[in-house]
Amino acid sequence: MGKIQIQNETIEYRERELKVDELKFWPENPRVYSALRQKLFGEEPTQKDIEEVMTSLENVKRLRSSIKAFGGLTHPLFVRNGVVIEGNSRL
Repeated sequence: MGKIQIQNETIEYRERELKVDELKFWPENPRVYSALRQKLFGEEPTQKDIEEVMTSLENVKRLRSSIKAFGGLTHPLFVRNGVVIEGNSRL
């Protein structure tokens, strides 16, 4: 078991393989929080809303190309209860 620091919280983790289609984006993701809130005018974002914002970001487009070129992820996603709390861009 390992540990990671996320937003001033130390979280223990263990490595597992999960199906990507069972994972959800974290709505409070700092990378897209403000873009989501601007787009939705304060409404809660759906998973589709988050995916649309994420896939429109240039850094995510480059990351997607890199993941395809390497045949998969080179860094893990951190997931809690099916929600990706670290790695939303990779998701």
